[in-house]
Amino acid sequence: MRDPGQDPDLPVWGDGRFEWQSDKNLPAGYFTQYGGSVPFPARVTPVAQGDPNSGDVEWQGFMPLAQHPQATNPPQGWIASWNNSPAAGWWAADATGRWGPTHRVDILADRLAAVHAAGQFDVGKMVEIASDSAFTDIRAEELLPLLLQIMQTGSLDATQTQVVTMMQAWIDAGSGAWIDGKPGLGGWRRDRNADGVYDQRAQVVLMDAWFPHLIDALLPQVTAIDGQMTHDNPTTCNGLVLQCRLDAPGPEGSAFEFGYHEFMKRLLQTVLAVPGSHAYRALLCAGTGTMDDCRNGVLTALDQALTDLGGIGAEATWDGTTLYNAQTNMPGETVETYDAVQHQAFGLLSVPSIQWLNRPTYQQVVEVR
Repeated sequence: MRDPGQDPDLPVWGDGRFEWQSDKNLPAGYFTQYGGSVPFPARVTPVAQGDPNSGDVEWQGFMPLAQHPQATNPPQGWIASWNNSPAAGWWAADATGRWGPTHRVDILADRLAAVHAAGQFDVGKMVEIASDSAFTDIRAEELLPLLLQIMQTGSLDATQTQVVTMMQAWIDAGSGAWIDGKPGLGGWRRDRNADGVYDQRAQVVLMDAWFPHLIDALLPQVTAIDGQMTHDNPTTCNGLVLQCRLDAPGPEGSAFEFGYHEFMKRLLQTVLAVPGSHAYRALLCAGTGTMDDCRNGVLTALDQALTDLGGIGAEATWDGTTLYNAQTNMPGETVETYDAVQHQAFGLLSVPSIQWLNRPTYQQVVEVR
């Protein structure tokens, strides 16, 4: 808690309500010395000032409003935000590694762009965009199309062909149906008829089984330093990577804000030579960056995932119980159970969990005429 003798006008850290617990042990004049004496530079690139060993408060004052990301009546017709970088090229804090080539805001942005192109903006459509986005697995929307494209650059056996067909169906059955009648913008972890089973459970479970093996196969340079040697914790975080393997759906609802799918998207785009894509300086798909090795990695990871699930012949029984999940770090739970949003009870009676949705926070739609 704040030291009673601490000047309340001096800087605070964290959420602003607490000071460092080591306040009394700090050297005399610490806050004055490191509180910042040089005005904020007239640039958007941070420049270290003063003692290089202290990065707590390097600048005096605040960045001028004109230098903050902003837009008025943007040409695309909408603005979207979901804990993402405020603008392209805007620098992140040194400890932030989650502003990559894709972010969960893309789930909103893709639907907003499609609705705007179709000229269908109204209150109902905005509600539908928020609803559909809340059930979308970003890996299905941003990563899976690239995986399927790489798979199809060569011949496939019957099992692999079946996987391509079923996973493409997951992508196709989405928001495009009501926006412009076209397939796409799907990849939902959703139970529309409330029978307790995801409408496309097999695809959801296969994605969950495939992803950890894709990490091993496509990101050996990353796994070499992230310290995770087994799949018993799908959400491993490591300070060296400044990223977590997966921000998985679960009890709090919020999901897919970060994850190794961000690295994968850029690597797959590079291998496929997607127009406008940019290669990493050192990170390469499967460690080599060649199409052959990248594709072999994708297929090997798929074979391992299918083995985890009992094979393609057991598709009807795929329910997630054979997988280590992010909630218990153990197998045994169905995908709907380990995804479910759980409530904190404040009384003697517990509150039933609800089916997963991403960020079940307060939302309001306002129409101004």
